Amino acid sequence: FASIAAYQAIGQLPDYGAAKAAVINLTINLSHMLAPLGVTVNTIAPGLVMTPGIAHYMDSMAGQPGWAETREENERIFTTSIAPQPVARGGKPEEIAAAVALLASPLSDYTTGAMLRIDGGVSKAL
Repeated sequence: FASIAAYQAIGQLPDYGAAKAAVINLTINLSHMLAPLGVTVNTIAPGLVMTPGIAHYMDSMAGQPGWAETREENERIFTTSIAPQPVARGGKPEEIAAAVALLASPLSDYTTGAMLRIDGGVSKAL
């Protein structure tokens, strides 16, 4: 897994972004190395995904200085102003899982070296 942090600034996380950019580069290089063996290598770059951990974090920050009163309001603020995106909500874990299932299936046998962005439209095309 990579992240949209690999190619755009996300808060104060330059080390996280650098590590995720390395995942993309590793994906490309491994895809070239392993293709002759019939092995495909791809990565998924999700945006904000409303996992239980993220929801718990937003719940814990609700009402704190600089945060809104509820997790739902913080999610709305994040997805419409901090990281504007057309879908205007965090992703669902099952939406990421569907992409994993696709890349693990024979439907993607001709796909290698790809980065699949699943971010509700927040990132710009590369």
